[in-house]
Amino acid sequence: MHGKEHLSKQLSIIDPDIVVLLGNTACRALLDRTVETTREHGRTVQKNSRTYLITVHPAYAMRFPEGKKQFIRDFKKLRRMLNPSRP
Repeated sequence: MHGKEHLSKQLSIIDPDIVVLLGNTACRALLDRTVETTREHGRTVQKNSRTYLITVHPAYAMRFPEGKKQFIRDFKKLRRMLNPSRP
């Protein structure tokens, strides 16, 4: 089974409310387009009745201070998305 097919099958079984896309490779695989994650991080995309949250790859966040700040902001946004009553 091809990697993308395997991932699609897993997503259909798990059926998550939100999928976090960690970097451009993940965005290309699931959004079928190239994303400049340093510009589009924190953005949500609706596709095929699923919500995707774009963020930078963890390796980028570890290497660059600005990437780390972006990563942290994006995961704080994810926390608010999952629990809107929590700041």
